[in-house]
Amino acid sequence: AGKWLRSHDEQLMLIIPVVGRYSMGRYCDR
Repeated sequence: AGKWLRSHDEQLMLIIPVVGRYSMGRYCDR
């Protein structure tokens, strides 16, 4: 479980900046 949680946390760290940048770009575009 700990290993999965760690990999999941790493995925979040990689996904969050991408999603934030994408949503931010769309927000600024509007």
